[in-house]
Amino acid sequence: MIKDLAQKVREHGDNAAQSDQPAPATNISTQPKKSIAKKQREPLSVASIKATAVRWAYYLSTNHPDEQLPTGVISLCLGVVFGFSLAVIVGRWVLGEQVPLPLYALALYLASTVIPFHFGEFYVATKYRPKVDRGIKAFMLIHSPAHFAAYAFSYTEFVFELLFVPDSWKLFSLNGTFITVAAVLTLGFYSIRLVAMAQCGSNFSLEIEDEHRPEHVLVTHGVYKYLRHPSYFGWFWRAVISQFILMNPISFVGFTAVSWFFFAKRIPFEEDILGSEEFFGSKYAAYKK
Repeated sequence: MIKDLAQKVREHGDNAAQSDQPAPATNISTQPKKSIAKKQREPLSVASIKATAVRWAYYLSTNHPDEQLPTGVISLCLGVVFGFSLAVIVGRWVLGEQVPLPLYALALYLASTVIPFHFGEFYVATKYRPKVDRGIKAFMLIHSPAHFAAYAFSYTEFVFELLFVPDSWKLFSLNGTFITVAAVLTLGFYSIRLVAMAQCGSNFSLEIEDEHRPEHVLVTHGVYKYLRHPSYFGWFWRAVISQFILMNPISFVGFTAVSWFFFAKRIPFEEDILGSEEFFGSKYAAYKK
C-alpha cells in the first residue's frame, strides 16, 4: 500500500516538475511581478512536500540497511528513550518505592544495555570507517533476524513473568541492589568492546573481511595486548549479564548458549583468515602465543 502511494506521489511529482518549466519571456513581461512570484512559489512548495512524502514512503516500504534514513531521527528517538530511562532511574533513587521496581529494572536495561550499544556502535563505525559502516547499519538496529528475535524474546519474557507468573514460582526475583550491580557490570563489559574498537580504528569492521587492504595492520597494543578478541569478550559478557537486570532465566540460558556457539564458529574462521599468508601469516601466529 505504501509502495502504491509512493508511486502515485512520484508520478504526481513528475507532472508537477514538468509544469515548473519557465514561461516564454514575452508572457512574463506582460504580467505583474506579484502574480509571477505567487505562481512560482506555489509549485515549488507543493513539489517540496511531494518529494518529502515520496522519500519517506520509500523508506517505509523498503528494508535496506544501507539506505540513508536521516540519522538525526534515529538519534532523537534513542535520546528520548535514554532520557526517560535516566529519569526513572533517578526517580527510584530519590523517591524509593514510589517508582515501581519492574519499571526501574526496565529503565536500567535500556540505559545500560540497549541505548549505549546503538549509540556506541554508531559512533565508532562512523568515526573510523565512515565510508564502509554508515547510516542505519552503523546503529546496528537492523543487525540480523536472530539478534532482533533474541531481544524481542527477552522483553516478552520479562513482561510475561511480571503479569502472569506468581512470585513464588519465579526462579529469580527482582532485587534493586542486585540489578543495579548487573547494569553497572553490563555497561563495564560493553565499554571494553568500545575501547577495543576505538584502539583498532580503521582496522576494525562489523563484518569479517576476506580481502587484505593495504592500510590494514595487526593491532597488538592496548586491550589487544591482554585479550585476543576484546570486542567479542565485551559483547559476550554484556549479552549474558544484561539478562540479570530483567531477571530472565530463560533468556539468560538462551543468550549464553547462542552467544557461545556463535563465537565458537566465528573466532576460528576469523583467525584462519588473519593467519593466512594474504593477511598476517607468521606474525599473527606469534601474536596468538
